[in-house]
Amino acid sequence: DHSSIIGHPLILNLHGASSNGWEAMTYTYMNEHADEHNYIAVYPNSTSLNEDLSVTVWNNLGCSASPTADGPTCNRASQNPAADIIPDNCKDVFGCNYCDCNIDDVGFINTLLDELEEKYCIDRSRIYVTGMSNGAAMTQTLGCELNHRLAAIAPINGQNVIGYNCAPKYQKKMPILN
Repeated sequence: DHSSIIGHPLILNLHGASSNGWEAMTYTYMNEHADEHNYIAVYPNSTSLNEDLSVTVWNNLGCSASPTADGPTCNRASQNPAADIIPDNCKDVFGCNYCDCNIDDVGFINTLLDELEEKYCIDRSRIYVTGMSNGAAMTQTLGCELNHRLAAIAPINGQNVIGYNCAPKYQKKMPILN
């Protein structure tokens, strides 16, 4: 019962590129674990870059950051199919960028947290984010940009691009489980 007066922990589970929330829910079995341990699991969808929704990518800020002051953010032209279909203003000469730089996924997750906190009884001191691959890179970005709202992050099998690192935006310590 997620409408009780006792606050529930919340875990956002972010899918990888070319995946979606339903697939993340299916391959992680997190719903069963959430039911057993009384927390809320949420599987948001990133933006799709094409009409058939087969190329989805989180804008983790690093995926559209090339080139940096240190040069390109990849060591070879991207093999990611998204690199060819991103908006022209997001492309770079090195072929490293692979997400829609016009999308504010940090803002989307921040708004999603507001809506979840309004609708459900969430323990705001126990909000966590995990993600796989591109979802892991987005998890790391959220750990920097929204560290004041998160208890911890756990990126799985993914990291931000070469030369793109971020520092916590707010003066609040937060564990990172790798």
